[in-house]
Amino acid sequence: MSKRGRKRLAPETIGEIRRLKEMGIEPKEIAKRPKLGVSTVYRYLQIREEGDLSRS
Repeated sequence: MSKRGRKRLAPETIGEIRRLKEMGIEPKEIAKRPKLGVSTVYRYLQIREEGDLSRS
């Protein structure tokens, strides 16, 4: 678990989120696929953009 008590996503799920974004799929659509919240999708996309892999 993370510091805030949230369960971390599996690396496979994070990879899938990033692959779908690279394919041009919007975060709202990505969130529907693995049944994630839109804010979760944005959070994992933002972590990669900022280069802060310690939070992923």
